[in-house]
Amino acid sequence: MSIHEYHTDIWLPKMEEKVRTAEYSQANKDAILEFEGYLFSEGIKSLRVIRYVGVLHKVANISGKDFSSMEKADVRKIVAEIERSKLAPTTKENVK
Repeated sequence: MSIHEYHTDIWLPKMEEKVRTAEYSQANKDAILEFEGYLFSEGIKSLRVIRYVGVLHKVANISGKDFSSMEKADVRKIVAEIERSKLAPTTKENVK
């Protein structure tokens, strides 16, 4: 088992549990987990899936809205909040 496989065996279930127990809407939880399944069906590697699920988890926490009802202004507000955060520049770019 490679170090990457080890990390995904640990971190993917933890990230899924974070989504399932989060305080945002069930619609967003379902959308994130459905998207996770889609990514795997497209052959995306586990580490990248963990990254995407983590970003969507953060967005759902920040937005306070269902993804399906978000408008352009909502997305811009989230991007602005990310830009104002203390994240490293490369992390900000990956999240956006």
